[in-house]
Amino acid sequence: TLSFGDDQWQLHSSKRSSTMTTLIPSKIRALAHRRMALAALHADSSLSVRLKRYNHHMTLVRFLEAQGGVL
Repeated sequence: TLSFGDDQWQLHSSKRSSTMTTLIPSKIRALAHRRMALAALHADSSLSVRLKRYNHHMTLVRFLEAQGGVL
């Protein structure tokens, strides 16, 4: 809050920014591959190609979730 002194405000803002902007690469990649898998199902391709792309991306999602502990 702004009612604190400048030093305390900086301390609070630095704590908040470090927790809010913490990036978990495996979680981000898993989410990206999950979205690519869903996009593959809606692509304008044959069913076999769409299923192959979907399975490829979901395999990567499962691997990343197992490796990084992504929920």
